[in-house]
Amino acid sequence: MASAESSSLDGKAPFTFPLELEQHIFELAYECDPPIGPTLMRVSPYVSSWIGRLLYEVIIVQVSNRLEPPLSAVQKHGQNARHLLIGINVEKEQIIDYIRSCPNVVNFALWALQELNEDCVKLLMRLPLLRLSFHIRSLRYDSDADLTNKNSLDEYTLAYRRLEMLFKAFPQLTHLDIASRSPPEAYEYLHHLPNLTYISIFHNDFEGSYVQIFDKCPHLKVVIILGENSLISEADTTGIDRNDSRVLYVNVPDFVGDWELGARGKHDVWEFVESFEEKRREGDTGVGLIG
Repeated sequence: MASAESSSLDGKAPFTFPLELEQHIFELAYECDPPIGPTLMRVSPYVSSWIGRLLYEVIIVQVSNRLEPPLSAVQKHGQNARHLLIGINVEKEQIIDYIRSCPNVVNFALWALQELNEDCVKLLMRLPLLRLSFHIRSLRYDSDADLTNKNSLDEYTLAYRRLEMLFKAFPQLTHLDIASRSPPEAYEYLHHLPNLTYISIFHNDFEGSYVQIFDKCPHLKVVIILGENSLISEADTTGIDRNDSRVLYVNVPDFVGDWELGARGKHDVWEFVESFEEKRREGDTGVGLIG
C-alpha cells in the first residue's frame, strides 16, 4: 500500500499515513465545499491530482450565472474532463481549444451557434462520445444559410455531408439530443448510429415522421419530445400517433441544470425516461406526457 511518511507527535518515530485514506479525506472535503477545490490543489502534487480529477470532471463554459474555469486551467487539467458543455456565445477558436484540451469527454453538449469549421469537426470526431447534444445548423458552411431553404442547395448539401461524417465517427453513441430545428433529411443519417437507444428533440423543432427515426435506428427505445416551462399542447403533437408508446413528452424547465445533474451522476431527464419507459413496458401503454 502506498503511504506518506509523517513524524509522530512525540518525535520518537515516524509513522506511515496511507495515501488512500489521505485521498479520501481530501475528496470528502472537496465534496462538502466544492469552491475550495482550487485551494486544495495547492497543498501538494498528490492532492492536486486527486482534486483535479473531481474539479474538472464536469466543465461548463459560457452559461449565465455559473463560475467557469479559465481556459488555461482547462488546458492543464482537461484530460480529467468526462462531461463538457459549451454555451451559446463561444467563438470557434475557443471551441477548438476546449475540445483539444478535453480528449476524454464522453458526454458533450455543444450549444454554441457558431459555424463549426473542418478543424473543429475533425477534433470532435476524435472524442469517445456516448452522449451528444448539439445544433445541427452549426454544421453549415455559411452562417447565414437557411438549411430549411432548398434554394440554398450547396450549403444544404455540404452541411449534411458533415453531419454524415460526424455520425459515422460515433458508432458507440447511445444518447443524442438534437437542439435545433432540422428538416427530415437530417435524420436520414441516423443509421450510422447503430447503438442509439434514446434521442430527444425540442417539441416544435421537428419536421417529418417519428416512424422515420425508428426505422433508421434498430435499437432505439424512445423518442423524447422536450418542452420547456409549460406543458406541451395538443397543437405541438399534431400529425403524431398518440398511441405510439415509443414517444414520450417531457417538460424540462432548466436544460442546463438537467444536463449538469446527469453529468454529476444524479437524476436527469435521460434517467427519468429510462425508468419511466421500463415501468411502462411492464403494464402502462400509450404515449407519456411527463410534466
